[in-house]
Amino acid sequence: IDECVLGTHECDENAKCEDTLDGYNCQCKPGWTDNSPDRQRRPGRSCKKANVCANIQCAKEAECRETELGPVCECFSGYVDISRQHGMAAGHVCRKVINECATGKHDCSSSASCIDTADLFTCRCRDGFRDESPDLINRPGRVCVRAFIPEPPECDVNDPMSCDAKKKEVCLFVNGTYKCQCATGYDRLPDGRCLVINECDDQRLNDCALNADCIDQADGYTCQCKSGFADISPPNTPGRICRTRVNECAEPQKYHVDCDPNAVCIDTDEEYTCSCRPGFADISSSFERLPGRRCVEAVNECLDSSLNDCSENAICEDAKEGYICTCLQGFVDASHNITHYPGRVCHKPKQESLNDNSASKGSLITCNPDKPKCGVNEVCTDREARGKFVCDCAENAFRFTDDTCRFYAACVGVNDCDKNAVCANAFDSYICQCRPGFIDISPDPEGKPGRICKELINECAAGIHNCSSHATCIDATDGYICICDDGFVDTSSQFQLAPGRRCSNASNECADRTLNTCDENADCIDTPDSYTCQCYAGFVDVSSNANLQPGRVCTVQTSCPKQKTDLMFLIDGSGSIGSYVFKNEVLRFIKEFVELFDIGLDNTRVGLIQYSDQIRHEFDLNQYSDKESVISAISQVQYLTGLTRTGAAIHHMVMEGFSERRGARKQGDDVARVSIVITDGRSQDNVTEPAINARNSHINMFSVGVTDHVLGSELEAIAGSPSRWFHVAKFKDLDTRLRSLIQKAACPSVEPKPRPPGGCNPSAQTGCDRALNEVCIQTNGSAQCVCPEAFQRHPSTRRCGGNHCNPDLPTSCPHPEICTVAQFSNYLCICPKGYLRDQRTGICR
Repeated sequence: IDECVLGTHECDENAKCEDTLDGYNCQCKPGWTDNSPDRQRRPGRSCKKANVCANIQCAKEAECRETELGPVCECFSGYVDISRQHGMAAGHVCRKVINECATGKHDCSSSASCIDTADLFTCRCRDGFRDESPDLINRPGRVCVRAFIPEPPECDVNDPMSCDAKKKEVCLFVNGTYKCQCATGYDRLPDGRCLVINECDDQRLNDCALNADCIDQADGYTCQCKSGFADISPPNTPGRICRTRVNECAEPQKYHVDCDPNAVCIDTDEEYTCSCRPGFADISSSFERLPGRRCVEAVNECLDSSLNDCSENAICEDAKEGYICTCLQGFVDASHNITHYPGRVCHKPKQESLNDNSASKGSLITCNPDKPKCGVNEVCTDREARGKFVCDCAENAFRFTDDTCRFYAACVGVNDCDKNAVCANAFDSYICQCRPGFIDISPDPEGKPGRICKELINECAAGIHNCSSHATCIDATDGYICICDDGFVDTSSQFQLAPGRRCSNASNECADRTLNTCDENADCIDTPDSYTCQCYAGFVDVSSNANLQPGRVCTVQTSCPKQKTDLMFLIDGSGSIGSYVFKNEVLRFIKEFVELFDIGLDNTRVGLIQYSDQIRHEFDLNQYSDKESVISAISQVQYLTGLTRTGAAIHHMVMEGFSERRGARKQGDDVARVSIVITDGRSQDNVTEPAINARNSHINMFSVGVTDHVLGSELEAIAGSPSRWFHVAKFKDLDTRLRSLIQKAACPSVEPKPRPPGGCNPSAQTGCDRALNEVCIQTNGSAQCVCPEAFQRHPSTRRCGGNHCNPDLPTSCPHPEICTVAQFSNYLCICPKGYLRDQRTGICR
């Protein structure tokens, strides 16, 4: 018996089965390690992929990651890969990410914009200034001299010649009138000409790999690996890591090609594939995903009677593995093992001729066709067409010597075998047998087999299972089972799931904050099979509002509902967002945010401006006086489309949106001015100066960037503070948790009564409690002790601080807390490993 051919062996699917005289032998394929329990006597039963990173030397700030094309080094989060500048492969030289523009560690001119880049930074003179730096090529933007650029003339939008085509001007609607402006993606030069912004022209402005082409786009750029190189970059940033494409088939030993000896190796863009040679059948266990790994000779045993044991009264049908025998019509299958080996013995029953003078001829009973009373398997028929009706055997039935009629070719007539089953004739009936590759799931597989046949599918190999990413999928006859990996605990039952669908780290998730989803103002409590979260004393748990488990969103009591506020939303409606996302994600988030406020003409007023390369007032600050009307108006907003010009929109918001004729209240009326900017792409105009003007007009600016197309430096330029800009990867991340963070920053914490005027000195910074991190500021004509910007007062300890910190400044967190990366591109102070925050005192112990 050849167990390898029959498939009755126990070899791992990544092992090669070799038939021997006394059984078979298993051997793991090249590139796979034998992890069998008994490798001496029973090798090749469990094969695991070899660690391809074992001999790879990455930078100490990088880790090796296995890809389809082999190992690759990737710099840790917080580091930038500058390997290509040193002529080395990716991940061999990593530099800590430092935003020189944000920290002020640059030498750009005060009339230039600082642009953070992967390696350092670059400077670009602002509109209205010309660059007279000594080294324009390597160090631009160091000396910027004001240049006179005349106000662009008005134009006729219906007259394409009304603007200067030589300067590449176009007619655009700006501040209520049409003027000749530079087209989208262009900047105005000091001489009045428009110059295209092309990051691909300056290697410092893009991070494409050396073996990739930089492709300029209207909103940024993209990278594409050159011909002959494979792209193994992360999906959302193509062309950053390009590896030389190799032909594994040319060196099968070197690249551990695991094609069957009777298969052909075919090189592909990703790696390679295998195809069984002509004359060989592919019986690989993972045929769809990994074909050509096991090929057997495709012998048609039916062509040579010596190669099959079908009865001479049976039909031989060739199959992928072996053959199938089926008795001819008119013959009865009398094989000893008819279920597994039909058609080996086929008999034709004996019948006495109706033309002889035997007693059986006269034994046929006459009958009345109108009221026949015939025996089993008999019909009333006029066989000789003489008007004489007798009870004779029905079609496909045969009269035996005991004078009874029995079916012998029932498969020819109507039967209930499954379409994927073979029908075999038997005495008085038939037998159904599921074809190879199908499993019998009939209600009565013993008495009536082959009625329902289900195709055998290896869900594990095809990747169509729902096992946890930390579980092993094991194929079974009727589906598959999932078993959590070592070091993980099966917590599926807590979520009403089948075993192995939810596997939690068996370690203490609370010891490593990356393993839990507790809010930064919540305690993580370790449990035997998982963890729970509990908001600190003084914080309100609003997790249920977002259908989250407790302790995931904890908010501090704020004065927003009582504070008079003019709240303006400035939302990006450019073409890259899409109407569905705009309506179902952006507008949803705004409606949820409005729920935080007490809407009314004497309380919080809400306005909304949508922009792209156009600006549209959706509704003004004094247009609606109750929450229901505001939410209804938000639902009616129609998607604008167009290009992204955030700077122009901010300028318009300051000059027009917050004007008294649009419903804004006078400055100094004890009214807070808040603007929330939501955008999904890099602005095609300057945002810094308009944002500074907004803050000078006492507008608290907050910026939210969505997708990787947004620059963090641009978001911070809009907001003016690291604590007031936020970044999320997808629009669906505009959730309650992000809303809570903006709420904490936008709504001032409830402060204790300030000390009497004169109680502190703003100039000398004396008179405040340094132990509470208070600072003295002059406001409304008096000096008060309050929390510094970006800090909030703890509801229990009354201490300022905690939420945000500077990772480059160790003293920004109180001892022993450490500064670490938080969600939405911020940093926060947390208790170090081995410490827990005391709910009563707020101190890490």
